[in-house]
This record gives sequence, structure tokens and C-alpha cells, in this order.
Amino acid sequence: TKRMSSGLSLSFNYVWSHFLDEQDSSGWGGQAGPQPYQIASDPGANYSNSSYDVRHALKGYAVYELPFGRDKILLHSSNRMLNGIAGGWQVSGSVVLSTGNPFTVYSDQNTYALAGNSFPNWSGVSTKPTHKSTDEWYNPAAFVRPPNGTYGNVRRNSLYGPGLHELNFTLGKTFSLPWEGIKFQIRAGATNALNHPSFGIPQT
Repeated sequence: TKRMSSGLSLSFNYVWSHFLDEQDSSGWGGQAGPQPYQIASDPGANYSNSSYDVRHALKGYAVYELPFGRDKILLHSSNRMLNGIAGGWQVSGSVVLSTGNPFTVYSDQNTYALAGNSFPNWSGVSTKPTHKSTDEWYNPAAFVRPPNGTYGNVRRNSLYGPGLHELNFTLGKTFSLPWEGIKFQIRAGATNALNHPSFGIPQT
């Protein structure tokens, strides 16, 4: 964090975390999405990555007052007209870079349960596809259907979806009005200025 000095203020933070739990939302829906239970009589079997487990996150902002106009490094002795054109400009931006949330791959074998979701078994093949894309986020060959009446050995929330990448940008200009201490500011902002798409979790 840098408090405002020489026209510049900024703050950035990075967080690494690992969030594990048995349940983080209401069953079969809620704020975090579906909450599957494979074995209703054994909640501990669900202990794994939380739906809120975002491993890496970088967030921050910066504000910079351009050094033009009165009381600035450049054009500090400008007349009122020049100061009105060149002075009072400010640029700012914020950034959010984070990895994605985990998700669960489901199977369709019959466990003879009245309700619930069943998980698949690992096949021994890597979950990473040859060419990872939004059309093929994970390798489905990594999972196989367990025999009917059995439970799969893949853990809940074992894979991670796409992350979030967003840059916001703002340009503003401040005008000093004739009355003492009163200013007027015009701002133009762009949310997701680079038009970078952020996708949800893939089909499971």
C-alpha cells in the first residue's frame, strides 16, 4: 500500500489459501452451487476442497494524478486557460486476477440410493486434456463408471474451473469552480477494459 504522495496512490494484495470442508452450501443448491452427497450416512466422506476454494488471488488498484497544471511538476505556472485544459487529470485502474473455483464430476451409475449424486472412479489417465480449451477443459477419459451398487473413489470438487481476469480503467478530470474549495469532476470508466471473457465451470 502506498498512500497518496506525489500524485500516486496504490494498493495491491496477493492471497494464497486452501479451503477444505464437508459442506459449504445448502444441499443440492445454494450460493456455492450444487452440494452433492454421495454417502448420506457418512458426511466425512465428503471432506475435500470447498466450493469457495480459490487458491490464488491478486487484487489491487492505483490512482495517479497527471503532473500537469498548477501545483504540479509540469506547467505549474500556467495561466487559467491552460491550467483548465491540461490540469486536473487523473487516471486510475483496478485489477482482479484469481484462479477458478473447484467443481465435481458426476457419474450415472445406480447406487440404489433414494437420492443423491454418485461420483465416478479414476481410470488412471490424466485429467488434463491434450489441448486444454473452454470446449475441452478436462479429459473425460480420466473417469469411468463404477459398478452398480458401489460408490466412486473420485473426491468432491477434485477439478478446478476457469479463473477470473479483469482490468477496470477510469479517466477523470477535475475542474476548480469560482467558489473556494468547490470542485467539479467528470469521469469515464471502463469495466473489463480489455474485454477479457471469464467463463464458469464446464459441464460435469
